[in-house]
Amino acid sequence: MSNAELNFSDKNSLLKWFEINIADSFSEYLLIKEKVKKSDFPGAKRLIKKENGNNLTNFLSFLSELNLANNFLIKGVDKLEYEPCPGLDIDFSFDNIDVSVKNISTKKFEREELAEITRLKENGGGKSIIGNKGLSETEIIVRNDGTSIDDYTRIETGQSGFLGSDITLLQTALSSMGKFETKIKNNGRKKVMIFLVYTKSFQYYHGLDIAWWYFNKELSDYVPILNDEALYFKLFNSVNKLSNIDALIFIFPPNPIIWQNGCLSEIIEGKRRSIILTKDAQFHKQLEKIFS
Repeated sequence: MSNAELNFSDKNSLLKWFEINIADSFSEYLLIKEKVKKSDFPGAKRLIKKENGNNLTNFLSFLSELNLANNFLIKGVDKLEYEPCPGLDIDFSFDNIDVSVKNISTKKFEREELAEITRLKENGGGKSIIGNKGLSETEIIVRNDGTSIDDYTRIETGQSGFLGSDITLLQTALSSMGKFETKIKNNGRKKVMIFLVYTKSFQYYHGLDIAWWYFNKELSDYVPILNDEALYFKLFNSVNKLSNIDALIFIFPPNPIIWQNGCLSEIIEGKRRSIILTKDAQFHKQLEKIFS
């Protein structure tokens, strides 16, 4: 379930799966919706209305914001507001912070690879090579050992010192950051971008790479993914940085649809579930208290 878009076709099928298989999580989801709806922060009812419709991508966006709203209520942040300034791309504001929330979801190349893996499994195994816009090639090998479990291997080879999938994944975050920079008001408040990762392809190092570039390469001994800084600016959709985003947070959500209190501090395979990246040590401490 960690990659919802590959496992469910729409919102209703996702919720039905939880209702049958993880009933406690589904029940808690209903309770949290009611909790947020009845809370008195400005915009709460408008947030709840965003659940309408059956589109999975839209629902994941709603789910991200619902969980964040619940987290902010639990942490007792001051002056919480949802979408306080229409047109400025601010989803939440509280304390001295304005937050923009974006999802990093399943990409076309992932869906194509999954379809090819499924086809090879149905044909009893085999090998296939998929190109990615001339930037890389992915070799997929499906083995059938006679059991009910099919194993597969995915090997992506870059053509120009980087992988096509890296370009695709970095572009999602960087282009959103470029747009957010231009919409920020210069009012002395801290600006934060939160990315909710709903794809297995986006890794911890992608977040580090983006922060390394955006915060002027202050991560020592780091080797960047792209071998030409102009490529970062191209994905950023700008020739320069305004550098007015104070922190980047990448969250790898847990499986249940409602996050448990404290889960953002969990260590998964040696990595924290939420990555907080900022040059300001004091601001980092402030964010740690909220995203833990």
